[in-house]
Amino acid sequence: MNNNISLMQVHIGRKQLYYFLARVFLDVPDDDLYTYTLNILPAFEILSKHNKALEEGYVELSNFLQKRINLQGESLKLFDNGMLNDYSKLFCKSEGLSLYQSMYIAPYGENIKETLYNLQKQYGFDTGQENIDLSDHISYELSFLGYLSGLTAYNLQKENHEMVSHLIETQTNFLENYMLNWVEHLMYAMHNIPEGALFYYPVCSIVHGFLEYDHIFLKKQLPQ
Repeated sequence: MNNNISLMQVHIGRKQLYYFLARVFLDVPDDDLYTYTLNILPAFEILSKHNKALEEGYVELSNFLQKRINLQGESLKLFDNGMLNDYSKLFCKSEGLSLYQSMYIAPYGENIKETLYNLQKQYGFDTGQENIDLSDHISYELSFLGYLSGLTAYNLQKENHEMVSHLIETQTNFLENYMLNWVEHLMYAMHNIPEGALFYYPVCSIVHGFLEYDHIFLKKQLPQ
């Protein structure tokens, strides 16, 4: 029972980290997002000792937050406005950086959006038919993993070990078949765009490193 409680806490923690990472790409950069980032950063500090991409992202994101903390008044306002402009250039213009998996690796003729939508719906992560085009957006994929992490914790609480094993296998497969196949490409693309350097490239490094680390963790939980 104690082992179940410990694992429950781990999966609840995974849920929180996945939802945070999803929020970064959905929300405009503002004071609330920076405060949230500052509060959750210690968790990534612990994990950064186990993964190079996580370590690089953690260090650079820490430097970014410290730089912002040191600003006041008009300097802070100018800095934040600059970040809003970067967000707009990166994600809101037609020539900006895509956050959709299908733009990076979808094989010719494969409707990856519909495949992902059906998979997500199968587990109750149903965002509605009108949002099918968002199913391969990085925030939806990260949120889906956070949702499955929460389901895993719930079934651990209920001691439904068969469902726990199934959910862990589902998450492992989702990482292998989808996210780990394209997030690294996104990270490198972000690296080459000046507007991404301060905040979004470090976040992408953390995403990539966390997915690698989480994949190893999940595989260790699979029945031998």
